[in-house]
Amino acid sequence: MVVLEALSSGLQVVVTDRVGCYPNAVTNSTVGSVVSAGSAESLEHGIRSQIEKKVSHSEVHNAWIETRETFSYELVARRLVESLHKWC
Repeated sequence: MVVLEALSSGLQVVVTDRVGCYPNAVTNSTVGSVVSAGSAESLEHGIRSQIEKKVSHSEVHNAWIETRETFSYELVARRLVESLHKWC
């Protein structure tokens, strides 16, 4: 949830490859970096690469617009209800 909130606010993110939403949320290098979990070097590289890009909040916001639509409350709630109906 924090990753989605950060991206919605136009903030770049650095996430590990163990964060469940990363394949859907971090869709390009403008919005953030995905690093190997447990690797301090990978984390350092991810943070440095995002700092060096000097991407503005509006650039992150615009780069994430299409992806953001897939995380709307209405759509997520509908998917959850559909999944519950299948499993229950």
